[in-house]
Amino acid sequence: MNIVGTGGGPATLNLSTAAAFVAAAAGTPVVKSGSRAYTSRLGSVDLLHRLGITPASSHEEAHETLERFGLAFTGTHVYPAEIALLARSVLPLDFRPLGRFVNTFGPFLADVPADAQLTGVSDARLLTGVRQAAEHVSRRTGRAVWLCTNDLGADELLGFTPNLVRTYEDGAEDDFVLAPAVFGLRRGTLADLAPGTDPVAGFRALLAGDGHPAAEDTVCLNAAALAVAARVTGDWHEAVRAARTAIGDGSALALVDRLRSRAAVAA
Repeated sequence: MNIVGTGGGPATLNLSTAAAFVAAAAGTPVVKSGSRAYTSRLGSVDLLHRLGITPASSHEEAHETLERFGLAFTGTHVYPAEIALLARSVLPLDFRPLGRFVNTFGPFLADVPADAQLTGVSDARLLTGVRQAAEHVSRRTGRAVWLCTNDLGADELLGFTPNLVRTYEDGAEDDFVLAPAVFGLRRGTLADLAPGTDPVAGFRALLAGDGHPAAEDTVCLNAAALAVAARVTGDWHEAVRAARTAIGDGSALALVDRLRSRAAVAA
């Protein structure tokens, strides 16, 4: 599985990165792409560096890390070389507009060895182009692509509001509404997902089970979606329970520290 959003939307903790750790700790193999922040405070790559985790620099390294830990983060090698050429051609002008484009369509440009991906779309104005990209990627690669949107404009599934999920899988297109109330998830607001003054400490607290209940529920819902999309299980309730267990027994946070120790030894 790969979980990666299009960026933009309200400022939140790095929910998709947290969901990657939780899903992997619960038994779903995850290879996650990502980028630096262009509109938010801290992108997934920025967070990983602050955590002391180095993304893989090659497909071989990503494969080895995935085999060993059940989770790998990819570096820039998964993106077309043309993106770097575009970046160099923009300088010395402002890179942010191009960065936003990369954030939006990067999930469909990245050569990530995943069988399925979950991608949140924050800006409804981009849905037409993103849906075309998702359908193209699914048909070309055979990868199942799930796109999620919600009325609050977040680029992840939210644990306190209905989410619309559109799937492109096996040559077919379908959609369904994922209602958090079905799983007994707790009420919350976007303010409950805010990164706080120390995003790294907040991230670790979330994976330790010490985050806001609404944030934990949101991460568990995203992790459950990874398990279902990857066909690890077809039971949503079981998938949510497994995600909660990965947080409650400390295995999600332990995975952070295992990857951090590996990076320290390599350095």
